[in-house]
Amino acid sequence: MSDYLLLVEQVRKARKLYRCVHCAERIEPGEAHVYTVGTYDGSVQGDRWHSECRRAFNLEFPFPEEWEPGAYERGSTAVYLVSSA
Repeated sequence: MSDYLLLVEQVRKARKLYRCVHCAERIEPGEAHVYTVGTYDGSVQGDRWHSECRRAFNLEFPFPEEWEPGAYERGSTAVYLVSSA
């Protein structure tokens, strides 16, 4: 089991283009989003989230080791279906 410690969670206004760590969709300049900083297995990491993606994560993933970055639909815990074609 990996240890994650949340250090910072803030609502910010994007100054440039970012990608949401949950859904991998764009966070546009000027868009409000959630910025988190934490330590994971001894390394510091910062992430950007759409507000609705952060809410979905907080509600549905009590065990973060089950979560896969960038694999979900925006604001949801539904996994994207990837075509093999």
